[in-house]
Amino acid sequence: TKMFLKNFTGTLLVLLLGLFTSLSVLATPLILSHRGASYWAPEETRPSYLLASLLGGDYWEMDIQRTKDNVLIALHDLTLERTTNVAEIFPGREKDPVETFTWAELQKLDAGSWFNKKNSDRARDSYKGLKILSFEEVIDLALRSKYSGGLYVESKNPEHYAGMEQQMLDLLKKKKWLGPKNQMTHRLYFQTFGRDSAVIFKKIAPTIPCTLLIDDEHKETWPDDIKFGVEHQFVLGPPIALFDSPENKEAVLKSKARAHVWTIDEESQIQKAKDLNLDGIFTNRTDLAVFIYKKKAAPVGQYLKQLKY
Repeated sequence: TKMFLKNFTGTLLVLLLGLFTSLSVLATPLILSHRGASYWAPEETRPSYLLASLLGGDYWEMDIQRTKDNVLIALHDLTLERTTNVAEIFPGREKDPVETFTWAELQKLDAGSWFNKKNSDRARDSYKGLKILSFEEVIDLALRSKYSGGLYVESKNPEHYAGMEQQMLDLLKKKKWLGPKNQMTHRLYFQTFGRDSAVIFKKIAPTIPCTLLIDDEHKETWPDDIKFGVEHQFVLGPPIALFDSPENKEAVLKSKARAHVWTIDEESQIQKAKDLNLDGIFTNRTDLAVFIYKKKAAPVGQYLKQLKY
């Protein structure tokens, strides 16, 4: 009887979480903290994600790539020169792709000081020496901090990393972010600019929502991108500029597909997305989006002090 009750309770909890996740996925809008609260802290680092959580973002957005020795990491650029001191630590390798570095080498880099140099008005001494995070460390950070939101995980440059989609899925299962049959025990989206990668996600994890991101540089392909996304039942991830085109705007809105627009930081842009009744927005300004959508003020300085940054 005890075993039955234990199994029944466990099953009920999974079902309830699945229902909650399904409702959350459909909630309008989702505030997707782009690389964390990256306006206020170095992107894809510990303070950026923890601040996004306190500010009230619904998902931590991240870009996943892979090191030479097969470690998945959270980093946007294909090279390290913009967001680290790679030129100082590994002179001559600053333009080398991420995949040519080992995890141990990446751990020697400072991934925070660049932010202070670029944003003197938001600089903090505590950002100096921040480390690049592995994907596993991001998951652990979410679990340890009891983050109630979800992970919005991109296969970045998937053409460079064969099999990364399955590797990402396996790690999420290992950390129990997903159950053994891919059931969502925590909230999750996959995303990618790569059509092939999106199809792979759909094949290996059909119950997990996947967003097909739409490039902002090739406007001539937008109609086909929208059509492909709708036909494959992906969430659409268009740039905000797409909605300046009446034809493409109409195609997205009439498709009834969910649309998560990227990446908007200006009050006018966020208000535009709100007026369009879009399902979600990627933003570096979680604080501003939360204020516009939820009328909730964001004491950023207080939160950073609380986090000891």
